[in-house]
Amino acid sequence: MEGLAVGVGNSLCENSVRTALQGPVKIGHLADLHVSETMPSGGKIVIDPQTGMNERLLDMHRCISFAVDRMIAEKCRVALITEPTETHQPTPNEERYLLASILKLTGNGIPVIVEPGNHGISKNPKDSSGLAFLQGRPNVFVVEKPAVLYLEGN
Repeated sequence: MEGLAVGVGNSLCENSVRTALQGPVKIGHLADLHVSETMPSGGKIVIDPQTGMNERLLDMHRCISFAVDRMIAEKCRVALITEPTETHQPTPNEERYLLASILKLTGNGIPVIVEPGNHGISKNPKDSSGLAFLQGRPNVFVVEKPAVLYLEGN
């Protein structure tokens, strides 16, 4: 199983010897997802009659799931997801759909680096970020301040 070492600033650079990876490295990248239950479709919120969910949220989930399946099929070494949420307070449904995709990646041995972007961080420094629900999950690395990341393993 691959691992990801995370260090803030240059702390790992100064104390560790690293070797370069040989061969190509595929990185899956999803950016500016802005997953939101309140996102309109055609100027209005449309509710799916079967699920009771916003159709736009379901569309986002299908698109993200497609990209995740492609990352797995392409054998990406790592996935980078930036700005996944529209606000710093995602709803339980928004969290559930994002988490399903992230856990599918980590369950297939792909570490996931998630960066909240400007939408996922509150203007109040005492608030948690929109990614608090991901903190502490195996092979999920939430980066909210500058960091040096190392991918280790084969």
